[in-house]
Amino acid sequence: MTPLYIDGRPVRLGQRVGRGGEGEVFVLADRPDQAVKLYGSPDDRRREKIEAMVAAGLSARSDLVAFPLAVVQGPGGAFVGFAMRLVREHKPLFELYAPGARKVAFPDADYRFLVRSAANVAVAVAKVHEAGAVVGDINHSGILVSDKATAALIDADSFQFGERHLCRVGVPEYTPPELQSRRLDGIVRTPEHDAFGLAIVVFQLLFMGRHPFVGRYRGSGEMPIERAIAEHRFAYSAKGRSDMSPPPGAARPEDFPDEIGAMFEAAFGRNARARPRAPQWAEALRRLEGGLSRCPKNDIHYFPSAAGGCSWCRMERESGIVLFVAPLPKGTKQSDPGVAGFDLAGVWRSIQAVRLPAVDGLLPPLTQTAPQPSSEVAAFASAIRNRRRSGLAVLLVAAALLGWSGDLWLLCLPLTWWGYHLTWHGGSDLQRFVERDGRARSAYDAAIVDWRKRIGIEEVIARRRTLEKAKSIYDRLPGEEKRRLGELATQRRENQLQRHMESFPLRRAKIRGIGAGKLATLASYGIDTAAQVRRDRVLAVPGFGPVNSQELFAWRASVESRFVYNPSPTQQDRQDEDRVRREIANEASRLRGELSSGAADLRAAAVAVEQRMAVSDPVVDRAYQDLEQARIDLQALGAAAPTIALSPAPPSSSGGVGGAAWKPTSPSTPVASTPACPRCGGPMIRRTARRGARAGRPFMGCARYPTCRGSRPT
Repeated sequence: MTPLYIDGRPVRLGQRVGRGGEGEVFVLADRPDQAVKLYGSPDDRRREKIEAMVAAGLSARSDLVAFPLAVVQGPGGAFVGFAMRLVREHKPLFELYAPGARKVAFPDADYRFLVRSAANVAVAVAKVHEAGAVVGDINHSGILVSDKATAALIDADSFQFGERHLCRVGVPEYTPPELQSRRLDGIVRTPEHDAFGLAIVVFQLLFMGRHPFVGRYRGSGEMPIERAIAEHRFAYSAKGRSDMSPPPGAARPEDFPDEIGAMFEAAFGRNARARPRAPQWAEALRRLEGGLSRCPKNDIHYFPSAAGGCSWCRMERESGIVLFVAPLPKGTKQSDPGVAGFDLAGVWRSIQAVRLPAVDGLLPPLTQTAPQPSSEVAAFASAIRNRRRSGLAVLLVAAALLGWSGDLWLLCLPLTWWGYHLTWHGGSDLQRFVERDGRARSAYDAAIVDWRKRIGIEEVIARRRTLEKAKSIYDRLPGEEKRRLGELATQRRENQLQRHMESFPLRRAKIRGIGAGKLATLASYGIDTAAQVRRDRVLAVPGFGPVNSQELFAWRASVESRFVYNPSPTQQDRQDEDRVRREIANEASRLRGELSSGAADLRAAAVAVEQRMAVSDPVVDRAYQDLEQARIDLQALGAAAPTIALSPAPPSSSGGVGGAAWKPTSPSTPVASTPACPRCGGPMIRRTARRGARAGRPFMGCARYPTCRGSRPT
């Protein structure tokens, strides 16, 4: 490694924590709270900017920005990079504002957390401006957020400092209209430019990852985001002059206080000087957080009071996406009671005593309504009646013509067929309503399965299985230790030979025909010592064949011929045995801690799941209402919907684990399979005979009646 210096003193690099197009970032081994960025291609412009930032002492003005602390030099004082404060335990902004990523990266975050994070981002940008700099390239990857909602700005070496040291880059979807499609490397940025990018970041946090310039364009052609920004097409504008409409299921500007809506209108309007600055955003967002209300139906929803109702429940119903998920309790901190204080049998009895849920039949509370037949059904029924009246009229005409003159039978024949078709065939096909019912049923089943995952039932069962696995592993540890020590004894010769071969690196060997280029190629394929020089591996490397590899194989053979086996345990052999014993002891300690806290963890998780079961779910409720509407529509057309199961049996569990199962919140209807039509194979539905000897009696008829007249007795 090339020697590095800060203020004339040598420094050592630790772990690499980042890599990008400009260079790499490493932790300083001797200063774990600092990192260094080493440029791949350092130049004078970078050096002059870094030196100016360091000389101005920007790093001392804010701990929210990773400003350069010192210049890093190589041999001869060459500029190679800079040192900065290391930002730990923060994650990129997009992992917070996107609902899917947030559930993984920030599982405990609710809407208060998002608003507070937005305010802290504004504070961090304000600190940059107070230091006399401009961010220039505001974007989601240059902003990091911690699990405490604190924000940090990185990539400070790209900031503009003064009018000489410019920001030369930018991400189009955060670039203001006046800079779209322009070369950025010669433009002096201003706080007004930052104000546009900051407003987009705030919008994404408040609107669940939506971009303010993405929506449905009502004009002709495509509307890419760069063009929408350049043409000031704010999709959520209340002024309605953008020819854009927001995506379905998004939050609405009227869900927020008038102050917030007015600030977005100003930020994305045509007057750049009217854009709210960072301190204004920070104050407004603090007021917004203080005015949030807690949803009475879902206690993890906090919504702006101006909305008059829970915005997030509405969004979940409209979009089918769950925005916030309350995580199960993480459990107590595991601590090892020690071998003497650990009673495996007693601990396992406590774990088995915890009663866990059965997944089958479990439902959230469902809103029971009495839906009326849809307007589509009324129109469909009216069309049937009109066609039948027309058909009867045609049949009467045909009968009258035939009665008037039998010679007109050739004309009456097509009239009779047409009238029959209108009366008994045209317009009475119920297939599309049956198919809609099937789609609604599938959507409901999927919503139930997803709900069971989200409330944590499967997670609780998985925790129990993890404890079962931990107990099994703990029981086997003594035998595992004995087995591994035995393997070391029987493989002593092979291990000694392996260590011998690994002690001969190719870089130090003198092998005819193997120069620096071939050494680099071999290293790229994982061949850098005599131990890896095997015929199959070498011949798989491009440029190496049986002939030109002979010298390499001969060198490996000469190295192997110098190996002398020591049948007595060597120091390295004893170290290997000690390593096995330490690994087994550490694993035993970990498992004792996990098992000791297992019963308490399971009980806490079970209580959390039980509480979630009692809360209605908007996504399931919406799917249930759609299913009920489809059923009512079929009934209005004189056809009963096939019997449905309101609780699909998921594949993940066959019942309670380790105890009595929980009772379902709502009863489920028994499952009945829908028979297939014996003539066409289509679905059969319940009908009632209207004429003949079976009038008034039920039977199963094909849904494609009268196109198909297949039927079965009930």
